[in-house]
Order: sequence, then C-alpha cells, then structure tokens
Amino acid sequence: MRDSIELVATCDAAYLQPLRRTVVSCVINNPGETFRLHVLHSTIDAGNLAAMDAFCAAVGVRFEAHAIERAAFEGARSSKRYPQEMYYRMLAAHVLDDIDGRLLYLDPDILVINPLRPLIETDLKGRAFAAASHLDAIHPVTGLNRIRLDTKGAYFNTGVILMDAPAARRVVDPAELMAFAGEHDAEIVFPDQDIFNALYGDQTVEVPDNLWNYDARKYTDYLVRTGGTSTMAWVMEHTGILHYCGRDKPWNPGYRGRFDALYKNYMSIAARADARACGERGGCGQ
Repeated sequence: MRDSIELVATCDAAYLQPLRRTVVSCVINNPGETFRLHVLHSTIDAGNLAAMDAFCAAVGVRFEAHAIERAAFEGARSSKRYPQEMYYRMLAAHVLDDIDGRLLYLDPDILVINPLRPLIETDLKGRAFAAASHLDAIHPVTGLNRIRLDTKGAYFNTGVILMDAPAARRVVDPAELMAFAGEHDAEIVFPDQDIFNALYGDQTVEVPDNLWNYDARKYTDYLVRTGGTSTMAWVMEHTGILHYCGRDKPWNPGYRGRFDALYKNYMSIAARADARACGERGGCGQ
C-alpha cells in the first residue's frame, strides 16, 4: 500500500475557502491515493478549524492543525500580501517532526489537475527540496536575483515545495532563518521566496514549472516557449499543478483569466462538499 501523501499549507482563516478547493482538486485527480493535510497557522480560531476538519472528513482527507507561536517571528518582515504565515513553510519539517518521509507544501491558490505521485517520487539527488522556477536562465531578472541574493542557480517559486523531511530538518536552522530575515530586510523583495532561495537554493532540485507549478497567468508564454505544444489540451493532460499566481485571484469578482472556468468548477464542488459537512455537523462554525 502506498504511503499517504502529506500535504502542508500555511495560512490564516481568510484562505481556508481557497484551501478547500485545493484539497478537493487533490482528491478528485488522485484516485487511489490517501491524503493528510497539515495546516500550520497562528491565528485560526477553533470554530474555523473544526469546520475545516469536518470538510476534510467529508472528502476523505485526514486533517491536522499545528499552531505556531507568533512571537517566534516577531520583527520578521511581513505585510497584508505577505503575512507572517509565509515563513512557516520553511519550518514545516521541524513542526512535523514525526514524519520521516516527504512533505508537499502547496499555496492555497493552487489546483491539482493530474496525479501527484510522479512529483512525490522525484529523485532529490540527496538534496532537501524540489521546486520550480518561473524564470529561465536567460531571463534578465534571473541575473539580477543572483546578484541580489548571491545565488548561482535558478530562482525558485515557493508556492510548491517538495520536501524530504529528515533532510529539511538537517538543512533548515530556524535561528539562521530568522537572523537572515533580520539582517537582509533591506534587500528582500519577496520575503519567503528570497529567503528560501538565498539559504536553500543549492539544496533544491529544479522540476519543470509547466508540470509542477504552472503559472495560470502565462498561457500564451508557455505556448510560445514550447513552439505551440503547450495547448490547453496538453495542459489538461500533463500539468499536475496549476498555480493562480499574482494579486488577481480567480475567486474574486472580475477575474477573467484563461483558467477561470476551471477554477469556478472546483469552487462549486468544494462548496457542495462544505455544505454536506456543515449539515453533518449541524451547522458551520464560520
């Protein structure tokens, strides 16, 4: 029997609804797999956690919530767009210290549209992480990032991170992470992403973004880059993870992205599952 896929998310209560859609998409498109969802948080109240637990039970996913002490990140750079919770992903292996296999961190603005097992079984070549880059080697921003962060390889997007838990515990020093965040505040543009690349980029295996972290804003770019191969049909058949990057989100009014209808479909499926879970609980705690 295959091991359960251990999913990790870090968010506040505002992102629990999008996270429901991520979870539903995982279940639907990974028949035969079992999932456990770990939510690392610091502000989600008991009612919202109970409702999320009920939702996960309704779709056949085990749920665990892990409270993080906010004081541990006092002084670390954050904002409305980049809240404190963004740092928690890098500490996931330490928080989930009873797991000796692999963890898959997913941002809650993601849909999983094909099986995840090929990603889970990626050869990490002795490194701690696997992630994708949305910038190719010749992109001018790649060079700037290497100068800015003193790195040599790709600039990884941290919306999807595969982690080997024991290796990540050896590589990630929480004290070093927080010290770096404080010492380099002036140079940091995207706090969690910059820190991950600066400290752990050399411990990360690159995986193809068109398979494992497809930027939903850039359909035309992918099409051009692949000489017309990456059509909508190709994406639906081959892409595992579709990431709705950027400020404009598909659950907000006025969104007109190419993958809007797909997202709305999963919104409807998740809403039905949520209604069923609420009925079984005798009401929603939200």
